[in-house]
Amino acid sequence: MSKDICGDCTLCCKLPPIFNEKRDGTLDYDKPFKEFNEWCKNCSTKKGCDIYDDRPDICKGFYCLYAQSKLEGDPMDEAFYPKKSKFFVTIENEARLKEGQVSIYIDETRHYDVFTKAPYNTFVKNLLDNGWKIILNAGKKVYLYQKIGNRYAEFKYPEPFVFGKRNVANPIPMEIVFGSKH
Repeated sequence: MSKDICGDCTLCCKLPPIFNEKRDGTLDYDKPFKEFNEWCKNCSTKKGCDIYDDRPDICKGFYCLYAQSKLEGDPMDEAFYPKKSKFFVTIENEARLKEGQVSIYIDETRHYDVFTKAPYNTFVKNLLDNGWKIILNAGKKVYLYQKIGNRYAEFKYPEPFVFGKRNVANPIPMEIVFGSKH
């Protein structure tokens, strides 16, 4: 989160879990700094992070796709401002980028917005059409979306999704249709 780029948006302080770093540089999945879909105790929703200069390293290096597009001088449509859209898109790390995988963090009650509401559904469809895989994080529900042939498929991970563990999605996909709940 950057005060200059993010404005008054603090959605990244709520939706994703934040894990402490161990001394060896790995993440401590057993003792998270904060859980998924819970406000960080250091977040003031009106002004941002109360410990901005001393925030966790994982927060210092984080930019959602919307903020990254502003940093690069090619801003996304304002409809994607996370405070407005109620979700954000990010690439978790270099490994995910190499795998062609993006993550969407969204409130669990708004999971279908990315498939049913414009311009989000067009954006998601374009990602899938261009070979990207999408991990959608909606609370304890996590889904994998990808295009297989000419169909769009949803694979659901078992609940609750456990960060830091090898979770295996249901091998039988459900077909998704853009513009409707599935």
